[in-house]
Amino acid sequence: MSRTSDSSKEAKCYSEKEKEPKCRTIMWSVPRSVSTALTKCIAAGVPGDSAVWFEPFSYCRAISIIASAKHNIPLPLEYEGNEKIFEQAAAVVGNMYSCEVHPERLAYGSIKRLLESAASPCIFVKDLAQAMNKERLQYLPQGYKHVFLIRHPLRVFHSFRKIAFANTAKFASEGDSSKPTISEDNFDIEKDYVMFDSAGLYFRGIHETWKYVKENFEGDPIVMDGDDLLAKPAEMIPKFCEAIGLSYNKTMLEWSSSADMVKKWVHPAEGLVDELRYIYGRALTSSEFAPANPMPSRDQVTPDVIRLTDQVMKFYEEMYESRMKV
Repeated sequence: MSRTSDSSKEAKCYSEKEKEPKCRTIMWSVPRSVSTALTKCIAAGVPGDSAVWFEPFSYCRAISIIASAKHNIPLPLEYEGNEKIFEQAAAVVGNMYSCEVHPERLAYGSIKRLLESAASPCIFVKDLAQAMNKERLQYLPQGYKHVFLIRHPLRVFHSFRKIAFANTAKFASEGDSSKPTISEDNFDIEKDYVMFDSAGLYFRGIHETWKYVKENFEGDPIVMDGDDLLAKPAEMIPKFCEAIGLSYNKTMLEWSSSADMVKKWVHPAEGLVDELRYIYGRALTSSEFAPANPMPSRDQVTPDVIRLTDQVMKFYEEMYESRMKV
């Protein structure tokens, strides 16, 4: 075969690759909405040269809170010009969680630039909506389709309360031992959880981001409800894939239960997921979408869960009306 023939084939292959549409999606979710399982599902079906990012903006927010509250290290939103501060924060958080933290991945500005300049043709980003607020919406990356995953607030706050308490107990155990401990019965998510989204209450925040995307990026962004997904995954996943420009295949309905898949995603720190298994729970080792547990009734949940649910229902209901249906 001649060099000319080889060159022609290479050029044609390159040309065809250039024509392939880029699939770039950021999924914003509320806590306990099946987002980790959905990300494993998508990761099981994307091409081998794809990249999956795991909560990049959420870790910017969380590590900023930890660095400020426990070590008096306030983190700015930009990395450039503030490298020493981020290196200091990365060191203390890395020591706290026994992992290697990448300083540059702790800044909103860096995450925006890294996502916009990423070379992978297919990128799926899983993130939590509490990472965004009105002052940070400027860091939403260009060139991405933004989708939203919601779930009923009563279910979300009831489940999230357990995680918030466990996180608070861990946080307190590494701090001042002279401070009184809080029992789970007396724990109030809004008042006692140091990482509570007081500005957005999770649902008001995701609603604000959804509205912003509608007005500035795309007129009708995808909204999916986690309970709809669990009820009809075989119908919902193909429709979701079509909406984000991703080819669907049946491997997305049953994937490896190993958490090793998650470790291959892009994280702010190496080894952090292992340290936070108590937060992500069964989702890390999930292999399919399991039916949802029954919805708790109001008399089965604590007062803080009821109070927060009542405050945010209007935001959930408006987004629910716009949800993807099958």
